[in-house]
Amino acid sequence: RQYLFLLHRIDHLADPRGIAQAFSELRQQGKVRYFGVSNYQPVHLEMLRAFWPEIVVDQLRFSPYDLENFENGSAFYAMQHGIRLMAYSPVSKGKIFREQSEKAQRLRAALERVRAELGAPSLDTICYSFLLRHPARLMPIVGTTNPERMRSALAAVSYPRFQIHPSLTVIRHSINPHFSGRKTAAPGHGAAVCCYIMVLYRNSGNPFGRLDAEI
Repeated sequence: RQYLFLLHRIDHLADPRGIAQAFSELRQQGKVRYFGVSNYQPVHLEMLRAFWPEIVVDQLRFSPYDLENFENGSAFYAMQHGIRLMAYSPVSKGKIFREQSEKAQRLRAALERVRAELGAPSLDTICYSFLLRHPARLMPIVGTTNPERMRSALAAVSYPRFQIHPSLTVIRHSINPHFSGRKTAAPGHGAAVCCYIMVLYRNSGNPFGRLDAEI
């Protein structure tokens, strides 16, 4: 039995009634317990939830470099409707560290200022902390085989002071200099680690919040 099934990306030819029927059959057959989506914007979620309201997760791109899903209302929609957000590419596939664009350089400078102030071990720790700070309780997905990267990710939940630091404004302003300043509301095993994907969440146990009572 699959615990969670994610429907990947919007298909503009898909009939939401057919999707809802497929979900219903999978649940009735005992094959899937919960359903979510990937890369669905609020308008897409509204459409699907009209026929299948039990969408529990949306997986979207979130990082200090990629703010579009903060700006387009996706995070607030998820909060409003009790949908948990998985954040993929939380360091924007390394562009934050390697890209030489003006945007990337401003962002690195801002991340380094916050890292130095808080004594964080690395810039990627600050990236994860940035996401965990959001009230939507984002769950960053870290895909790496590098034990150091795993430790950096874990550090974001090991030091609560990182999560309460108002770094959203600092980092966001570094990307858009004209921003007004308003605040938006595993241990490594070396070569044995292969295609390791880690979902970080604030509290241990079930990561899907409102499903706790059912499990």
